[in-house]
Amino acid sequence: MPNPASAEFMELHARKESRVQQLLSSPAELRRTVTCLQPRKAPGHDGIANATLRQLPNRVLVELGRLYNGILRTSHFPEDWKKGRVIVLPKPGKDRRRAASYRPITLLPHIAKLLERLLLRRLRPCIQLRAEQQGFRKGHSTVTQLTRVLHLLAAEYNRGRVSLGVFLDIKKAFDRVWHSGLLYKLHEQTRVPLAMFSSSATQADQSAAPACG
Repeated sequence: MPNPASAEFMELHARKESRVQQLLSSPAELRRTVTCLQPRKAPGHDGIANATLRQLPNRVLVELGRLYNGILRTSHFPEDWKKGRVIVLPKPGKDRRRAASYRPITLLPHIAKLLERLLLRRLRPCIQLRAEQQGFRKGHSTVTQLTRVLHLLAAEYNRGRVSLGVFLDIKKAFDRVWHSGLLYKLHEQTRVPLAMFSSSATQADQSAAPACG
């Protein structure tokens, strides 16, 4: 590690500060983001609903913005924001006597998800997704993917060709993602500042408690 008094250390510190400055949010941006929150979403374990966040006065949003910016500067994500409340929903048409017939949903604090929205806005311009990917893209869904596949099948049929489809359903794919490897690839392949990854990586060890009733 460079000597704190050296020019090399000062240059590294200046670079880090410059990257962090790119991530910091303003009260105006925070107000715009809060306004877009869906008010009827179920809250997390803290009981703070989106409807409450939408009604926060400007002076509170200023303090909340300082908190978010402090998280980005220190790369420390609050432990309490990693805790979720789990509810289970029955899958339609499934035997409700079987545990596999229920889909668990983790409700995280909205105040933490608001920060994630701010980070996502900065992350999206840095990632180039393949045109074939429909998930996690605004304006795209399973419907647009199905439309694309049907168009390709029809085009090949009109050419007198036979099409073969292979469909994979990976069990618990999201739960098995290697978070450290994923963050490393994002850092290597994009220009996203390290501070964003440091803040995001701390969320990989989220915990959840079942909700009763």
